[in-house]
Amino acid sequence: MPRSRFAGLRRHRVGPGEIVLEASTFRSRLFGLALLRGDRFARENGLLLRPCASIHTFGMRFPIDVAFADERRRVLRVIPNLPPRRIRMCPGAAVALEAHAGELSRFLIRPIPRAAPA
Repeated sequence: MPRSRFAGLRRHRVGPGEIVLEASTFRSRLFGLALLRGDRFARENGLLLRPCASIHTFGMRFPIDVAFADERRRVLRVIPNLPPRRIRMCPGAAVALEAHAGELSRFLIRPIPRAAPA
C-alpha cells in the first residue's frame, strides 16, 4: 500500500472527530488536496496551509471551502464551495484552512491551530 502524502503531517485534534492536518513544507502546501478523490480525504479533516496567502485548486477533484486568517488567527476571508481550476488570494493572510465544501464551519467555531514553539 502506498504511503499517504499526509502521513508525516502534524495533526491537531480540534473536536471529538475533527482533525486539522498542518502542511508547512513547500511540497505539502503545493500538492495539498490535489489529485485526491473526495473519499481519500475524510470529511472531518481539514488541511491547514502555513504560510499561505493564496491557494489554487488545479488538479482538485472536488470543491472545497477555504478560510484565510492572519497571524492572530482572525478570519479575513471565507470562500465557500470553490470548484477546481481556480486561484484565490488574500493579502495579509498567514494561513489558509481547506475542507470539503460544506464542512468548514466545523473548524471555524474553534481557533485555527497555532504552530508549536520551536
